[in-house]
Amino acid sequence: MCIRDSTRTKQGDRIVLVYENDDQVKGYITLVKNPSSGPFKNTKVPEIRDFNVFEKYQNKGIGQELLDAIILEVNGPQVGIGVGLNPDYGKAQRLYIKNGFIPDGKGIYYKGEIVKAGDTCINDDDLNMYFTKRI
Repeated sequence: MCIRDSTRTKQGDRIVLVYENDDQVKGYITLVKNPSSGPFKNTKVPEIRDFNVFEKYQNKGIGQELLDAIILEVNGPQVGIGVGLNPDYGKAQRLYIKNGFIPDGKGIYYKGEIVKAGDTCINDDDLNMYFTKRI
């Protein structure tokens, strides 16, 4: 098993860790240190984005290892993460809560915008809730 630091931009604003084992990539996770879009824009809260463990490798602790490794890269008091609300994201939702992430208190977002009371939206990959965790 190996978690490889695959990409660091010259500015140091994005880190990608890749989980490999037996010459197979099994998952990856990205940390954006200073998001230029989304709910953490201009907040100095780094955001975990694009976190994926390929389906045939799920339920083997890989997601937990990637999450633990990326949190070690955070330089600050907290980190943010978003998750979809449809059933496809159920495992991720449980993982984040189990690891101390709490909702940011702003409700849900659709296509990056807060859904206000009375708004309608589609429960697709663009419907998300965002969480933060104190480091």
